[in-house]
Amino acid sequence: MQNHTILSRKQAALVFLGFISILSVLSLAAWLGLKSLMIVNQQLEELVTENNKKSKLINYMRDLVRERIISVHNITNMTDPFAIDAEWEKFSEYAREFIKAREQLYHLNLSPHEQQLLENQKPLLAQGQETLGKVITHAQSGQMDKAKQLLIQAQILSNQIIDELQGIRQAREVEAEKSLQAATIAYQQTVRQVTLLGGVAVLLSLSIIGFVVKRINAQENTLRYALKEISLLNKLLKADNQRMEAELSITRRLQQMVLPKEYELADIEELDIAVFMEPATEVGGDYYDILQNNGSIKIGIGDVTGHGLESGVLMLMVQMAVRTLLTNNVTDPKLFLSVLNRAIYDNVQRMDSDKNLTLSLLDYEQGKVRLSGQHEEVLFINHQGIVKRIDTRDLGFIVGLEPDIENWIAYKDIYLQENEGIVLYTDGVTEALNHKREVYGVKRLCEVISKHWHLSSKHIKKAVIADVHHHLGTLRPLDDITLIVIKQRAILQTIAMA
Repeated sequence: MQNHTILSRKQAALVFLGFISILSVLSLAAWLGLKSLMIVNQQLEELVTENNKKSKLINYMRDLVRERIISVHNITNMTDPFAIDAEWEKFSEYAREFIKAREQLYHLNLSPHEQQLLENQKPLLAQGQETLGKVITHAQSGQMDKAKQLLIQAQILSNQIIDELQGIRQAREVEAEKSLQAATIAYQQTVRQVTLLGGVAVLLSLSIIGFVVKRINAQENTLRYALKEISLLNKLLKADNQRMEAELSITRRLQQMVLPKEYELADIEELDIAVFMEPATEVGGDYYDILQNNGSIKIGIGDVTGHGLESGVLMLMVQMAVRTLLTNNVTDPKLFLSVLNRAIYDNVQRMDSDKNLTLSLLDYEQGKVRLSGQHEEVLFINHQGIVKRIDTRDLGFIVGLEPDIENWIAYKDIYLQENEGIVLYTDGVTEALNHKREVYGVKRLCEVISKHWHLSSKHIKKAVIADVHHHLGTLRPLDDITLIVIKQRAILQTIAMA
């Protein structure tokens, strides 16, 4: 009996020590599992909070860029010096707020790619600030015409800054997706570890493991619920993206449908014409058209600010307006461009959009070209291949920015002899960037055209586009690329045939 009692006590002690050991192991397993799950949950919360802060700051910086250009635009339309000074204070405040927001963005947990994008933006900001400063100086000294001319450059720079900010935002979304994937992987690893420890615990003590599993399941349910919500949001975003892609595809097809066809260009006997258009996105913002009407030819080229659906719709509006005015025999350049601007301005206001465009129009008849409207430089090439650059800044104003631009509209006549011609382009050609952040440039464009001018328009176009893509290397163009090459055939022969 005594031996049996001693044995029983030893067994009881062993059982008790075993129970304590099991309890310790289970407690440690539960603590490690719960801690890991809490860390993952905290990482998800920090990720959402960090991304929200970045989004708000980037959106705020983008709005400040828009407000500054609007403020400068207001100054160029003011005559009261006190009002100009008051608007200048608003302009300066926007600049201070932008710098403050950018400093706050720098203090967040930015990725190296996001930091590089912010650094790349500084030259654009410096150039924009210098241009805006000149606009303000001219406005304060009463030189409003010079101020408005520089304002156009400032508008273009501001649009580029906004596009850069949008690029930072897209980079942020990519980084957020990577972080979310990493958190999901960590969650999956934690669940596997806890499940393994739980299996060991089940073999040791079903009663104790029940408590641990219950606690773990509570945390798992919370994370599963969060992941389900994220999954649902992803599905909604995918559906929305599919809808947007469908809308963009329709707009893209409409754009392609209204562009001049090859047989239409071939019917123009007096001119050898070749065209090229390459949108940077699914829907481009570049406009061009070539139309015949009562023996004359109307050629248009323009560039809507930005990309995407809004820009594509505005491009279609311009195409329809040009064709309608031409069909109704509106031939006076000032009247044509003034009426077109008013129609576009009214539609832009109705859309509550900030879109506008540069636009040049050419009226051709028997070797004579009448050029009107403000766009990129027009290149005139004589029969020897010598290129002359024609500035269009004094021939018009940005379309859709002001309700009445008639006072800014002028025209210039160009006369073409056989084998002379004109080249039109959008800034997607001259501002194409390579890996070194170097632009293609007007000078290089002129050199390629001059070198190949003895060839047909089609071959000149191919040479230019090939050189632009060689400059880009493996990079995709950041803006739409449009090129029109026009060469004069024998005028007397064309007239005789007519």
